[in-house]
Amino acid sequence: MDFLRVAGNEEILNDWVDYLTRCNVIRAETIEMKTTYAKTDLGQKLHAVLKDHGYLGPLIGDLSRNRRRPK
Repeated sequence: MDFLRVAGNEEILNDWVDYLTRCNVIRAETIEMKTTYAKTDLGQKLHAVLKDHGYLGPLIGDLSRNRRRPK
């Protein structure tokens, strides 16, 4: 995914990287003067939850609203 295109500009992208790093979702790795980013264990778990949002989203939405009526 082209994160720079999604972010809109480099400043916003750097803010995203800074925030995700502070939240321990990603970590920076420098190899041969090139910085790459990798998911941490927390980031991997968050990724799995977000991938399952198709199943979890409606369930959480239904439970958090007044859709369930007493019998």
